[in-house]
Parts: sequence; structure tokens; C-alpha cells
Amino acid sequence: MRRSMMKSGLLLLSLSYTFIVSNSTYAREFGERGSRGQNGQNGAAGYSGQDRSIKATGQSETIDVSGAPGEDGYDGDYGRDARSCGQPHQPAYNLTGADGGDGGSGGYGGRGGSGGDVTVFYQNINHLKRIQILNQGAPGGRGGYGADGGEGCECYQTFWDIEYCGFRLLKKQKNVEGASWIYANRKETLQCGEYPNRVRPTETFTYRWEDQGVTQRKTFRCTSGDYGRTGSNGSNGSYGSQGSITLVPRLSIAPTKPSFYDGISNLLGKRIDLSKDIWVTRNGTAQLLAPSSNVPSYYKYLLKTSKLSYQINWNASQSPSQLGVQNVRIGGQILSRSETGELSLSLPGTIEYTKSQSGNLTTISLTGGFDPARLDKVSISDISGIQEDGELVLEDVGNLWNELKSVELEVSLLTNKTASGVTVSPRPVFRHKKTFSVVNGTAGIGAQLTGDSIALDAGRYFYPWLKSGYKAKYQILVKQITRNGTEYMSNIERSFTVGE
Repeated sequence: MRRSMMKSGLLLLSLSYTFIVSNSTYAREFGERGSRGQNGQNGAAGYSGQDRSIKATGQSETIDVSGAPGEDGYDGDYGRDARSCGQPHQPAYNLTGADGGDGGSGGYGGRGGSGGDVTVFYQNINHLKRIQILNQGAPGGRGGYGADGGEGCECYQTFWDIEYCGFRLLKKQKNVEGASWIYANRKETLQCGEYPNRVRPTETFTYRWEDQGVTQRKTFRCTSGDYGRTGSNGSNGSYGSQGSITLVPRLSIAPTKPSFYDGISNLLGKRIDLSKDIWVTRNGTAQLLAPSSNVPSYYKYLLKTSKLSYQINWNASQSPSQLGVQNVRIGGQILSRSETGELSLSLPGTIEYTKSQSGNLTTISLTGGFDPARLDKVSISDISGIQEDGELVLEDVGNLWNELKSVELEVSLLTNKTASGVTVSPRPVFRHKKTFSVVNGTAGIGAQLTGDSIALDAGRYFYPWLKSGYKAKYQILVKQITRNGTEYMSNIERSFTVGE
């Protein structure tokens, strides 16, 4: 306890001070954080074995096309220690040391090389027993290790006390004999050893600070910086895949022609011969080769070569150029299905034909049709009338009304108002739908066909909503069905204001 006495009087002041431990979470950092260690380099991938083709002649032979192992990943570098770690001497605030740098992560292990693919040609299956094949994949490299982090700045002094002294301002009236110093309603608390600024006198009073001694003591702390985090270990490289085995029971593979397409005029009267190798997958590779072989269980086997043909003949009353189909592209290809070859022909649904089969020859007789480019040419040419007088006219630029088996026109009307005139949406919404049809060139109920145009009696079916000024839209789904039953669909739409 420290005592202070006023010289101007007999009053004795008894003062006490308070101990305070600073528990603030805020602390100033000292030192510089250590830099992060570099990551380890990734290991290189192993080389894959080269693909090989050989002929089995009965001589002993070893084919080693195994993959090479992947290289190990490199270890990460250590994190650097924190720098400039001199702890400030007993400041009036908490301290924390800078952390050490994080350790670098280990590099990834390189992927193991894959085994090479091997194709074996042979005529005698027993000759395969004289061949040893090694085409296994190799292991991947080991991942590098992550490095330790660096050391943080350490505190050499963990706790320290700071004393604070109290001051109060006194004043005394000027030019008054025997005037006493009295309290001027102002106090300050400063770190002991520091003093308040001098208060200038006024016309009436002069001022001085009275030192009240130690009134408060605070305890501050220092926390050492943490070690940097340890880097993560790199992943091990994956195992290389095993190569494949292909067995061909002949000494070579002849070129094949699995497909052919051309314009109709270029194909007429010609026999097109196609061929395709039929490959299958079999199990039991190890039983066919030398016992010391390291090969996959399944192998690819050339079962046979499928040979099929097609011929295109013309059997229509009009020529291809008169029908406009001379450049329409058609043809076929051999598909492999259920370990055999199957001819798949490609003709547009607009071409009419018959088909016959004689052995491996498929004959296609073209009997009529039109260019598919003429499809999807229907458009809205006119919208007129209100209520019962409403009419919708469509035009087919392709002029196919009489050449199709049927045409279906699914017409939907959308309006922004109800039949009673209530506006329910700024955009037109669905109200009603009606389907019109043309069958073998004859228009159905509600439709009238004239040349390449068809007039639809919209007022008959949509009159409640075809009121003057309504914002409306027609949406039409067009279904065009050819004589051989192929269906083509398209969509058209147009927005309009009824009566305008």
C-alpha cells in the first residue's frame, strides 16, 4: 500500500490498488510466420508394354510386354521455422508468437504401366502351347511422405504485471489568500512512470495533478506460436491394367467392307457385296498358352467373316428424277448380333419398297416415294375472322397432302382472356384443342383442301375465345405419316390479335 499526503492540509488519504489479470482474447503477434515447405514432386508413370502381333509356328517363344512400375513420389519439404522471434519486453497487451510454416505434402506415386496388347495368328491351335505371354500391368509408385511443420516463436516470459497510477486534478483560486486546493472533477489513470499533460491556468484558477499512487495492476500473458501443420502423404499410384489377348485362327486378316451408302441413281442394278469380321469373347486364355503365361482370363477371338450382299432395283412407274429421289442416300451395313452377321438396310421412311431374300443376297425393289427434304414444310399462311367466322389457313410448301397416307393437325388455341372476357394472364394460356386430318388426300370434317393449302374452320371449335382484341396464339403439332407407316412430327406456332 502506498500513501500520499496533501501538503496544503492535514487530510491523510488512504488508497488501495486492484489486481487484474487480462483475459482478453486479443493478442498482438510478434515474429514472422515460417514459410510453407514445398510439396514433393509426383512420381513418373511407368512405361506401358508395346503392343505385339506374332505368328504361332510351333517354335517356343516368350513375349514379355509387361508394364514397368511407377516411380515413387518425393517427400515434401519441412516447413520453415518462424523468424524475428524477439519477444517485446513487457508491453501493456497480450502477445502471441508467430506460427511455424506448414510442412509440404508428399507427391503422388506414379501410375504403373499397362501391359501391351498381344495378337496371335495361328493355324494349329496346339502351337499356342509353345508361346509364353507376359502382359500384366505393373504396380504404381509409393506416395511421398508429408513433412513436419516448422517451429513457432516461443515466449521467454509467459506472464508480467503492469502497474497503473491514478491522478486527480486539483484547482486553486487565484488572487485569494489562503485559498485551498480543491478537486476539479477530473481523473486519469496512466501506466506508472507516465504523467498527465499539464493543464493551463485560467483567469480564475490554477491547476495541478495529484499523484494518487498505484491504483491498479494488470497481468498480461504471452502464448508461444504453434508448430506448422504436417503435410499430407501422397497417394500411391494405381496399378497398371493388364493387356488384352486376341487370337486369330488364320495367318492374316483380310480387309473388310462392312457398310456402303450412295445416292439411289448410283446404286440401281448393282450388287453391293459387304463383309464384316465377327469377333467374340471367350474365357480360358491360360489353358491355351504356355503354363507360365501371365495373361487375362478372357480373350478376343475371330469367329468368322460374315459376307452379305444387297441389290437396289427400280420398279416404279416414274423415274427417280421424276420423283425427285435420284440423290436420296440409301444403303446398308452388317451388324454383329448373336455371334453372326445381320444386314441392316437404311432407307428413309418416304421411300416405298419391297424386299426379297435369296441366300446371302437381299434385293430391294423401289416402288415409289419422295425426297424426305419435302417434309416439315407446313406453315401458317393466314389467320382471319372473329368468333364463328374464325379461319386458320395452312400451306405445305412440300405439297404432300396427296402423297402421304395421312396428315394430322393437332391445333391448340391459347388466349390471355377467358370466354367471359376476364384477363387471367399477361401471356396467352391454353383454352382448347382440336385435331383435323387429311387421309389419302381427302380432308376431314372442319377442313377444306385446295392445292397446297388447307383451310381450317377454327370458328366452329374455338369461337368462345375468338373475340376481337384478344391476345392469342395457335400451337400446331403436325404429324405426317408416309405410305409405309413412318411418322414425322413437327411444331409450328404463331401469336396474333383476334380481328386484326
